[in-house]
Amino acid sequence: MKGDPLPSSDNVSRYCKPKTLSEAGQPLGSAFFLRKGEEYLSVSWLEHFGRLGIEELLQEVREHTILTPKTSARYAILNVGDTINHVNENSERKIKITHEPSNSDPSHSGIRGYSYEDEMIGDLIAYSARFRPVIPGETVHPFRLIPTTHSGASRPPIPDDSGHPQ
Repeated sequence: MKGDPLPSSDNVSRYCKPKTLSEAGQPLGSAFFLRKGEEYLSVSWLEHFGRLGIEELLQEVREHTILTPKTSARYAILNVGDTINHVNENSERKIKITHEPSNSDPSHSGIRGYSYEDEMIGDLIAYSARFRPVIPGETVHPFRLIPTTHSGASRPPIPDDSGHPQ
């Protein structure tokens, strides 16, 4: 239902234009900045389409959005719970991710709780993201964590509970 929070175990995708990628192809925090007047950042709720493989889910997203993906762009895959926790633990903002379906896109959702002036929130979201190249009709590489800062500089991987980098 419109406005309901998404389950923390689910995932959303965000299309990242080529201009929001570093020279190395890593998405920058600017891929997650709101524009003035926007109430939330548009994302697509992947599990809305069922428990399919990532390629099938992204194909569903492509079919329900008005975007024409470029091969030099990327989709950021965000785990709902991880993203909310990362932002809320590292900032004073308390974000949430809600279902915001439209007539053309039943998976449409939004990241709420910050404004266009909160660039640090974009950086925190980017840091929690996993990115895949957008290559319509071709197999893409498996998920990989690409920690970035707004400036495009890489951050070291965050160690897991055992002390090993993720």
